[in-house]
Amino acid sequence: MPKIKPFKATLYNKDVVGDLNLVVAPPYDIISPEQREVFAAKSPYNIVHLTLPEGEGDRKYENAQKKLLSWLLKDVLFTDKEEGIFIYEQKFSFRGKNYKRRGIIAIMMVEDYGNGVFRHEKTFGGPKEDRRKLMEAVNGHLEPLFFLYADKESEINNKIYDMEFDYTARSVVDELGVRHTLWKVPDKKLEEFIVNKLSNSNIYIADGHHRYETALLYAKEKGIDENKPYSYVLAAFFNMYSKDLIILPTQRLVKVESFLQEEFIKKLAQYFKIAAISYSDEMSEVAISRLITVMRDRKEKGMVCFGVYSMYDPSKIYLITLKEELKGEIIKEISNVVGQEVASLDVSILTELVLKRILGLSEEKVTSRAYVDYTRYEKDAISTVKKGIRDLAFILNPTSIEEVIRVAEKNLVMPQKSTDFFPKIESGLTIYLFNEQ
Repeated sequence: MPKIKPFKATLYNKDVVGDLNLVVAPPYDIISPEQREVFAAKSPYNIVHLTLPEGEGDRKYENAQKKLLSWLLKDVLFTDKEEGIFIYEQKFSFRGKNYKRRGIIAIMMVEDYGNGVFRHEKTFGGPKEDRRKLMEAVNGHLEPLFFLYADKESEINNKIYDMEFDYTARSVVDELGVRHTLWKVPDKKLEEFIVNKLSNSNIYIADGHHRYETALLYAKEKGIDENKPYSYVLAAFFNMYSKDLIILPTQRLVKVESFLQEEFIKKLAQYFKIAAISYSDEMSEVAISRLITVMRDRKEKGMVCFGVYSMYDPSKIYLITLKEELKGEIIKEISNVVGQEVASLDVSILTELVLKRILGLSEEKVTSRAYVDYTRYEKDAISTVKKGIRDLAFILNPTSIEEVIRVAEKNLVMPQKSTDFFPKIESGLTIYLFNEQ
C-alpha cells in the first residue's frame, strides 16, 4: 500500500508578496501561453515564473532554479519548521449548485502502478522530459498532484468537513470563482488518523500522470528509499465517494482533410440513429441545454451518444445514438485493441468508430493536436467550429468515477483527455522541496 507522510511545506510569505491571489495560478498544463503572461504580470513572484519559466531550451530550467533560490534568500518563500499535513478546501458553484470539497495535502512515496497506486490515462514522452528537467532544477515538486482515495464510510471527511476554517489565513479565489483554502491540521492525533487511513487505501491518479511517472523514474534511478525526500510526491487527496467530486467531459474539435458533409452523415447512419436539434446564436443556450439533458438521460440508460456540430451544416446540432443492436459487436471489436473496460467508454467508441473508422483519421492524427483538439465547454466547441477553425465538434457525456476505477484497476488506459476533474488544484499554496526536509 502507498506510504503517506507529513512534510515541511514551503509557503509564500504574505508579508513580502502581499495578496496571495497575485501569486497563485492553475496547474501548468492547462495554462495557455497567453494566460501564462497574464499570471506572470500579476506579480514578479507568481508561481508561473517557476512552473512555466521563461527561456529557450534548458535555459528556462536554469531560470526557474535561480528564481527559486532568490525567493528563498529574500524570504519570498519560507519553509515551515515543523512537519504537517493540510486540509485543502475548494468552495465553488457549478450549474447553479454550491459545493464544498475538502481533501488532504501530504506527500506520498512513489510506487509502481498496481502496488496500491493506479492510473487511467495514457502519457507521452515530451511532457515527462519537461517536468523531469524542472523537478531536477528546483529539487522538488512545485505543484500537488490530484489523487483520489477509496473511503466508502467517509471516515476522514466525517472528521474534517465540520471543522471551522480561518479564511483570512491562506485562502485565494481563482479566475473561475473557486475559493481555495489551505489549513494545517493542528491536532497530531487527527494527523496520525488521516495518514493511517490514506496509507491503507488504494490511490488513484486523477490529474498528474506525467508528473507521477517522472517522479517514479527519477526515484528509481536514484534508488527508492522511504527515508529520502526524492522518493515522495506532493499530493492532494480527495475521497472518490464524495458527492462533491465532479468530472466534466472534454469536447473534441476535429479537423478533417477532404470532408464531405453528406457522405459523413451517410456513414454515421450505418451505426447511429440520428436526430437534429435546431441551432442558432439566439437560441444557443436552449439548444445546448436540450442536447445535454437528452445525452445525460441516455447515458443513465446505458446508451452511447454524442452531439455533433459541423461547420458545413451550422443550423443544427446532431444527436447521434449508437444503434443498440450493434453496440455489443462494436465494443467487442474495440476490446481487441484497448481492453473490455476501456472499449465500453463513450470516448473510446467515439475515437475508434467515429474518428478512425468513419472519418479515416490515423492513430497519429487522433493523438495530434493539429487534428484533434480539446475544450471543456460545449459552447466554446461550437463557437470554434462556427469560426471555421475546425470542421467538427463532438460533444460528449462525462466519464463516471465508476468507469475511471474499473479502467484503473485493470491497469488499462483511456484515450487522452477522457476525464476533466473540476475544479483543478491551485498551484502556489504549498510547495515540496527535497532540500528543505
